[in-house]
Amino acid sequence: MNRRSLVILLLTIVVLSAIVIANRESPDGETVAVLPGLENVLNDVTTLTIRTAGDRAVTTLRRGAERWSVAERGDYPANVGKIRQNLIALAKATVVEQKTADPALYPRLGVEDIANEDASGLEFVIDSPDETFRIIIGRTGIRGDHAYARIPGSDGSLLIAAKLELGEEPAEWLDRAIIDIPSSEIIRVTTTHPDGEIVGIRAAEAGGFEPVDVPDDPETADTVLAGSIGAALADLRLVDVSTAGVDRDLEPTVTRFETRDGLAITTRVFTDGDERLVGFEFTADAEPDAGAAADAAAATSGRATELQARFGGWLFVLADYKTDLLTHRRADLFELSE
Repeated sequence: MNRRSLVILLLTIVVLSAIVIANRESPDGETVAVLPGLENVLNDVTTLTIRTAGDRAVTTLRRGAERWSVAERGDYPANVGKIRQNLIALAKATVVEQKTADPALYPRLGVEDIANEDASGLEFVIDSPDETFRIIIGRTGIRGDHAYARIPGSDGSLLIAAKLELGEEPAEWLDRAIIDIPSSEIIRVTTTHPDGEIVGIRAAEAGGFEPVDVPDDPETADTVLAGSIGAALADLRLVDVSTAGVDRDLEPTVTRFETRDGLAITTRVFTDGDERLVGFEFTADAEPDAGAAADAAAATSGRATELQARFGGWLFVLADYKTDLLTHRRADLFELSE
């Protein structure tokens, strides 16, 4: 056998092996759905519950009249795109091959019973008005977009083809976007600390931001930090949402951002030990820039009303660097000469 014939033979074996694996669960070559019937009721799904070790329901995603929400976070809006991606992936998931039917080996794949206190997988419970679908997802990223899985109560585990984006904790399913106001829209920012210290910056004529009320003898003024403060509301995303509230005796650090069209965004940072929670208030009472359009007031008022309705009643955990930008001191902006 010459070299070319050997190469062709090897390629043929590889292709035939792939076909055998792909069709192992169905002699006639048809793919086998992991959750048959789910694809037909995707638009009717009302609840997606994620259960973990000890059979604990850690995240409950509920479909409301307008959108999905996360029950464990006070029904804060959920990441609809992530929910849709996972539901579609599970509905289209197909069996690649049968795996072990020995329960003693399930932990290796992460598909042991969720009632087990040491279970490492996640059980997805998908409810529709007429039917409930359940599946335990174990280790993912197998051979690319494959995962180990098992239908609860069944004998035997599976390798399935499904592009999943899993998440266990409620925070992982939240809609993280809050607001995105670029620094070019901001004209002034004022931070007032509980002890009365006030830190202010404003848009500079030459571009960027400059501190307000410059000390008599500053050695340097940190315009880079001033610019970062001015950009604090750009691509602002939450880390988590708090439902516990805050101690009424805590005095917040208050920062007010004013935009060129008259929108005011006021943040209140409540610090309790290592925890910092941020609340938002949106109003249309800022003085607009001189160049703002004459008819901008009505649009700004409507924007403030919409944002206040969406975010005004919540307390958020933000990334530390974002919260830092809402709580800077004058000493951070100036290095005073001695």
